[in-house]
Amino acid sequence: MSELGRRWGGWKMDGYVKAFILSSLASLLLGATLGLTMAVHDALHVDTWSNWTWLLLPSHTHLMLVGWVSMMIFGVGYHMLPRFSGVLVWSARMAWWHWGAAVTGLAGMATGFWLDRVAEGRGAWLVAAGGTLEATGFVLFAVNLLVTLWIAGAPRAPLVPSGALPLADRLAARAAEAPPAA
Repeated sequence: MSELGRRWGGWKMDGYVKAFILSSLASLLLGATLGLTMAVHDALHVDTWSNWTWLLLPSHTHLMLVGWVSMMIFGVGYHMLPRFSGVLVWSARMAWWHWGAAVTGLAGMATGFWLDRVAEGRGAWLVAAGGTLEATGFVLFAVNLLVTLWIAGAPRAPLVPSGALPLADRLAARAAEAPPAA
């Protein structure tokens, strides 16, 4: 095992971090599939009235931007910021609520954009509901990480002298001295 593997062996990825990363990768695959579908269909059917780019572009864009990029940022943020600050995420439950709101909102908006184009305006309510859920998720993420960083900035006695050991060693020493979780 490498030195890095030995140092970080005790740090596992939280379930909500995995959920965000897996959701990100699923959005990437679905968004890329929609993009390829638009490109191939429109290239092969130039003379038809059916313009798949017009039909699928809003859903494709939303899946790529909010689904792939934002979900990956959320997952990496929840994983790395606590490690940089040396404290746990303030609320794992809030992170799970964030994931539920983000995934449900993404699905609602992507479906609503498509339905809005197919059924001429009948998907607007789904876009609005999905957008509300996504915005709620964004607020949950911001609050959770702001409180986490606020806690990390609170004065506390260092367990090892600052700078004496690399961060991984300091975190391992702090974890070893911490009482076991209930």
